[in-house]
Amino acid sequence: MRRLNKRGQEKYLSVWNFGVWIFVAVVILAAIYLSVTSKTDVRGQEANILAHRVSSCLVQNGVLQQGIISKNIFSDCSLDKSLFGINSKLYFTAMFLKDGAIKETNLVSGGNYEMYIKCQTSTQSNYPICYTLTESVFNSRGDKGILKIIAASNLMGVSQ
Repeated sequence: MRRLNKRGQEKYLSVWNFGVWIFVAVVILAAIYLSVTSKTDVRGQEANILAHRVSSCLVQNGVLQQGIISKNIFSDCSLDKSLFGINSKLYFTAMFLKDGAIKETNLVSGGNYEMYIKCQTSTQSNYPICYTLTESVFNSRGDKGILKIIAASNLMGVSQ
């Protein structure tokens, strides 16, 4: 059986080790740089979540809950009222359109109405994004209609 001289092989492996270490370090630094400097646009998702949250609070089993509308919607729907002030970047409104009727009945709204106006009039990248959710529901008197919820958000997230 022939024995191999292993002392000469270590010299070549150390060069490859340093190459791999340098490659791994460059990849890690690049990943950190990209994640720290990236901007995240969450306006559409935020408006979508807000509309669905208001909808799930106002509608139970396809029936519009009048008791929630007449009371404080923020506490009943677990919404933080401080996020919906005059200078906020969020807005929502819920309207009910009875079948056959022409006029919508505004049920509840909250937030900065200017966000809704801006997202309806412009498609610029720094303007809010609106999300519209429509559902077929019955009101407390049994009248069938459409619940229309419009939510607007201008929250631009930044990765930290």
